[in-house]
Amino acid sequence: MITPGEAKISFSWLIQNTIQTSQKDLTELLVFFRVLSNSDAINHDKLEYLLDYYSLPETNQKDIFVLESYKKFISKQTEEKENYLNNLSKILDYINDNSLKNKQLLALFRAEMPNLKYEKDEMDSIIKDKLENLIGLQNVKAEIKNLQNLALINKKRKMNGLKTNSIAMHMVFQGPPGTGKTTIARIIGEIYYALGIISRKEVLEVAREDLVAEYLGQSEIKTKKVLEMAKGGVLFIDEAYSLSDSEDDYGKSVINTLLKFMEDHRDDTLIIIAGYTDEMTKFLKSNPGLESRFNTILLFPNYTTDELMEILKKRVKSSDYQIDEEDLLVIKEMISKIKKEEKTFSNGRYIRNMLEKAMKQQASRLIEIDCPTKKDLMTLKIEDFRD
Repeated sequence: MITPGEAKISFSWLIQNTIQTSQKDLTELLVFFRVLSNSDAINHDKLEYLLDYYSLPETNQKDIFVLESYKKFISKQTEEKENYLNNLSKILDYINDNSLKNKQLLALFRAEMPNLKYEKDEMDSIIKDKLENLIGLQNVKAEIKNLQNLALINKKRKMNGLKTNSIAMHMVFQGPPGTGKTTIARIIGEIYYALGIISRKEVLEVAREDLVAEYLGQSEIKTKKVLEMAKGGVLFIDEAYSLSDSEDDYGKSVINTLLKFMEDHRDDTLIIIAGYTDEMTKFLKSNPGLESRFNTILLFPNYTTDELMEILKKRVKSSDYQIDEEDLLVIKEMISKIKKEEKTFSNGRYIRNMLEKAMKQQASRLIEIDCPTKKDLMTLKIEDFRD
């Protein structure tokens, strides 16, 4: 027989630990108790005793929907799964006279346990399958892992009543084009979403033309619409330095609107600004508010020739093409020469464009052959890479 005091302690534990996960999960947990309150087996006086300080949303959901709240909570708190079930069991036994129904509900919970993907496992999956799979960028990868580890430890500290260090919500990506900045932004979005830092993992990519309007006074309105679309997720502003390049007030209006949004939504929206290193350094100094809000700077160096060749080989293989080793050596010399000659070499973007052009030229070459073999269709020759 569960006493009111025991039930209250269990309920408080459940609420407090869910609050530490997210306010949204708390709402979903409370929906569960609203579902139970619609059951004839519930002792409503006992339920009200537990819920006297909490506002329950109306719902017509069925009992099984409580699993969604359970999954979200347990996936973030691996070590607490048994405590969750034990406390839930006590609450059910206290407010529900139907013991068979209680056992059925708990059976649903326990059945889900082996299938849950825990937060740490999800992080490891993102790191292994997406981040580590990228070529080069070792310093960037290391910094992202540091940010991930800080976020995970902060959660453990919070659960133990300790003070936590703030997570860097806004970042600067500095470096030449084609070095993986957009890809890294998407990976960070996935990591922060899995950690519960942001509520959406989508990355909204914009540039100056998406923020600056044709007439003075309209840029603020245009920027606010973009920020509203990005709220809760990731906003990626490419070539952000262009906002302070001109002498007009259009870009300044965008920056001021951006800074105010960052202050109002500093805990739920990640903003990343990107561009060339020198230009971005100058941009950050153009407004005192920018430097103070963007305190994490990731440097994206040019890819080495060997790394560019790895990117090329990877793209070729994933597209079901092949290149002979002798031709690869010639292509490597071509890339090395172009890297030295072009001041604004576009790195991975150059490789992608070069490969797409080679595929088109191969197609034009093969169309003259009546019956090309499978090997013909797969093989890119050095002539396909020449202008």
